[in-house]
Amino acid sequence: MLKIRKPRKREYHVPIQPKYRKKRPAAFWDDLDQPPLSQVVLREFNERTLEKRTELLRKKKQNANPEAIKPSRRQVLLKQFCRGGGPDLSFLRCGGETGSPETVAAEIVMAAGPGYGKIPSIKAKLPSEKSSMYDRAFAHHLRKHNVILPEYQGKGKSKISEPANKATIMTELSKSRESLTPSSIKTEHLTYFQKINEQGSIAIMSRDALPMVEGRYRGTDKAVPFRAQELNTLTHLTDGTLPPIMPQRAHGSPPAKLHEELRKDFEHYVCPTVWEKDGIVPNFFCELRDSTGNPDGLQRDLGYSLVFGARAIHWLRVYSHKKGQELDGCAYALGFTLQEGNLALYAGRARKGQAGSTGYVVNQMGSWVINDTVDGFRKGAKIYRNARDWADRMRQEVIDEANRQMAKA
Repeated sequence: MLKIRKPRKREYHVPIQPKYRKKRPAAFWDDLDQPPLSQVVLREFNERTLEKRTELLRKKKQNANPEAIKPSRRQVLLKQFCRGGGPDLSFLRCGGETGSPETVAAEIVMAAGPGYGKIPSIKAKLPSEKSSMYDRAFAHHLRKHNVILPEYQGKGKSKISEPANKATIMTELSKSRESLTPSSIKTEHLTYFQKINEQGSIAIMSRDALPMVEGRYRGTDKAVPFRAQELNTLTHLTDGTLPPIMPQRAHGSPPAKLHEELRKDFEHYVCPTVWEKDGIVPNFFCELRDSTGNPDGLQRDLGYSLVFGARAIHWLRVYSHKKGQELDGCAYALGFTLQEGNLALYAGRARKGQAGSTGYVVNQMGSWVINDTVDGFRKGAKIYRNARDWADRMRQEVIDEANRQMAKA
């Protein structure tokens, strides 16, 4: 009988943080200077107001004196008088004839029509958890912690510069690939891809549509990519109020590529899971949304993952380079967003932040429509695969530099 060997887990020196709650903690909102006006912010404000009101009523009830709230003689007589329908106002002009309270109430209901007095059953249409999580408050929180997403990059003197190696990256993306010949991708493939993008959900797009763009990705020197898996062992990026990343695709290197001592020293920056066979130092990501998803939320979601990839590369470069040389202005983490046939490329990198701290910035590099023509689909697949291969090479170069520095030490 065959015995199934369970995967081994990495040994961590600190306990893993608990899973992020669906509801954002109070510290997240307290840290924001000016929360943007959105449904999530209004819902938080409403919940806090109700909690405060409930607390005040509870304290008032506890401290209430039974003798103080006893109704007076005047209040009792007023209530008894009102039970008879109130005073007779028939002598007033246009007063009309008054009937009993039951008759008057029945006439009002009949005049109002059917459904009067009933509370309408209205189901609140709230945004989904995936889209509402990455709202403007999320981007504002990242900005306050020195993480600049594309939407916060100004113009003129305040505009964030492009990566120093942008020209090199775009040149690598334009290289031809033998696997994308006219015989390999035909009109039938494009028609199937269009149908999935129009009708499919995120899960169906990840299962059927994205593999058509990815192509074959195998080899002994490649780690199995993460597929919608929560990478929850990485150190928090800000103050611990944000959830761990869970990209639709994330590519890293096999753990054996990096020296064991370095894996232990930088495990909370380069090892995204507890499993020993999972990839490390992920620096290539992809996020998807269906046609109903929010494009801004998709951009923030990918940018959040890219910063984790840029941080992993940065820590290895800090170890292998002299002080001041690790921040060269180049991007080593790439990612794509795919929604309604639009493929957009982003790059993440480390930069010198305020007061000498390390910050991170995400730049948009370009976008392409890949569901219009067969040639456009081939071009999009070529750009995606070339970017993935380039990110693999850059990641391996950084790992090799760190291993050489470890050998010298």
